[in-house]
Amino acid sequence: MSDRKFSFDTRRVAVSKLRQAYGVTQSALAEAAGCSQSKIAMFEGGTQDLSEAAAERVESALVELIADQKVEQAAAEQLLPLASMLHAGPKEPEVETVVKAG
Repeated sequence: MSDRKFSFDTRRVAVSKLRQAYGVTQSALAEAAGCSQSKIAMFEGGTQDLSEAAAERVESALVELIADQKVEQAAAEQLLPLASMLHAGPKEPEVETVVKAG
């Protein structure tokens, strides 16, 4: 009997949606989890469940990959204003217009 909290379908859909939402490929997840890409594909496709040990590795690897992705995204967001300034080039000095009254 399995100690798993969630059903096979719930787990496979959650892994697939999270992985895709954060731009993690099946290959990257498989490499980080120490299994084959085809095992991830079969799991996500609903044709084969993962062993308890493999499921734990996949979950841990996905959490780590998502955390890395968030760190990279946060760093990129901090650099975005700088990149925009560099791309725009030097700003033209503003010229004041003086209007003389009559």
